[in-house]
Amino acid sequence: MACGCPEDEYDCLVTEVLKRLRQGEGRKKLVEFLVCHFPRHFSVRVSKGKTREGVKQIVLWWENDAESANLKA
Repeated sequence: MACGCPEDEYDCLVTEVLKRLRQGEGRKKLVEFLVCHFPRHFSVRVSKGKTREGVKQIVLWWENDAESANLKA
């Protein structure tokens, strides 16, 4: 992974979420993606409410800190 994170089973999420953020995808679509992806890929159901909270934090990070990490290019 180019952002300096260690490789692990979540790489598929990081790559896909970053791609979606770069494309300007909204919070609702990110939540839908994650809620659908987790059961298929990890065999784990996730709470839509908790996922919304997580996506809120991800988007705040993206809007405020991602540029300094060179991830928006």
